Amino acid sequence: MDQTFAILTEAGCDLPQERFVRADVRVAPMPVTINGRHYRHYPDERGLKFADFYRLLRSKAQTATSAPSPGDYEELAEEELKQGRDVLYLGFSAALSASFQAATVALDALSGKYPDRRIYRVDTLSGAMGQGLLVEVASRAREAGKRIEEAALLIERTKQKVVHYFTVADLQYLRRSGRLGTLSAALGTMLQLKPVLSINDRGTLHMVEKTRGYHRAISRLLSLAKEKAVDIANQIVYISHADVKELAANLADGIRALGPREVVVHLLGPVIASHTGPGAIGLSFLASQR
Repeated sequence: MDQTFAILTEAGCDLPQERFVRADVRVAPMPVTINGRHYRHYPDERGLKFADFYRLLRSKAQTATSAPSPGDYEELAEEELKQGRDVLYLGFSAALSASFQAATVALDALSGKYPDRRIYRVDTLSGAMGQGLLVEVASRAREAGKRIEEAALLIERTKQKVVHYFTVADLQYLRRSGRLGTLSAALGTMLQLKPVLSINDRGTLHMVEKTRGYHRAISRLLSLAKEKAVDIANQIVYISHADVKELAANLADGIRALGPREVVVHLLGPVIASHTGPGAIGLSFLASQR
C-alpha cells in the first residue's frame, strides 16, 4: 500500500494480526524467554504459538521479557525511509517498558542518515490494546489524508483520553515482573480482594479500586465502561484477555449492549501475559480523560 507515511509500533500493542495488516502497520517483534528458551513474539505467531505459550504459562513456566533491540526498529523503519516514506512511531508506555528508549536510539540514528525524511515518535503512555486503539486512530487519520505531523498531534491529544481497565486472577505475576511499583504494599494484604487496575496519565499502573472476588472485578469493568465511555456509539471498544475466552465473550456481550460501533476481542500476547498471568482481562476505550 503506497502511503504518505509509515506507522511503526511493537508487538506489545496486541492487536490481532489481521487488524495490523488492514491498518498497514509495521510491527517490531518483542523477545520473551520461557524456561530459559528464547522466542520472539510476532502478532502472526510465527515465533511462538499463543496456544503453546499459554499451555506453558499455566504449567508455571518461568517467563521473562525484554524490549526489542534498536536494530529491530531500525530495520523496519529504514525499509520505509528508503522508499521515501516518513515514519510515525507509536510506542508502548516508556514508564512500563524500555521499548520506547530502544526505538528512540534507532530513530535518532536514522534521522541523521535520512535528513530529508520526517520521523515522529509518540510515547502513547499505553499498552496492549489501548496502544492498539491509538495505532488504529493514526491509521484512520492517514487514510483520511492527514499529514504525518497532523497524525502525531492527533495521537498526542488523544492518548490522555484512552482508558485501560483490567483485573488479574493472580497478583504474583505482576509482583514478580516489578510492574506494581508503589502499588505492591497496598496490594500486599488483599487476601481474596481483587484489584481493578488502570494505566494512569503518566503511563504507570494505578489501582482504581478493590473488589471482593475475581468475577466481581470483571463485572466492574463493564460498569466502568458504562460510566466513562464518551459517544460510545462511534467507538471501538477493545477487550484483551489472558486465555479466558468465555469470560471475555461474556464481557463483550455486555459491552455490545451499550451500543458501540465495534467490539474487538483478542488474546493478550506472550509479552503482556507474562506479566499479568493467565486469567487477566481488560478493556480499552475513549473517555473524557484518563
